[in-house]
Amino acid sequence: MSVNIFIQILLIICILSVVWMGLICWFAYDQQLRRHEVFEQEQEKQKKGNPFLF
Repeated sequence: MSVNIFIQILLIICILSVVWMGLICWFAYDQQLRRHEVFEQEQEKQKKGNPFLF
């Protein structure tokens, strides 16, 4: 009986850790995507530049 409870606890811990890692990976991907968008916007600004350079 105690072995069955032990297996259930291990299974719950495993599932929670997989969900936790998924959330961390999703958050990191979201941050990377935002950084990339800001980088592209900065690149566009630099490409346009100032038309009144002498």
